[in-house]
Amino acid sequence: MKIAIIACENTNGTCSTMGCFKAYNNRNKAFSIYEKDEDLEMMAFATCDACSKNSDENLLKTAKKLQESGVKRIHLAVCIIKKCTANRAHEIKQIFENHNIEVIEGTH
Repeated sequence: MKIAIIACENTNGTCSTMGCFKAYNNRNKAFSIYEKDEDLEMMAFATCDACSKNSDENLLKTAKKLQESGVKRIHLAVCIIKKCTANRAHEIKQIFENHNIEVIEGTH
């Protein structure tokens, strides 16, 4: 299955993304839904810019690219689910679901 992670752009520079990748590699936390030997392909680690004035357009472009690349599921990183200062996690989720991409809330 092709998957992706979407993280908050505002955490760029303060977050190493190590927690997301460690959880993915170990198939724990939010990635425990996958079997250890399940064939997964991490297609993208993209950022959300829900705080910017072009955010909807940018998120729609990202969702379309992921859909065209065969991504079936994304994980919205903890920074979006628990720390989104724009308080738009539900809207962000909806954009991807409208592109037939399942959304899992959380990474680690």
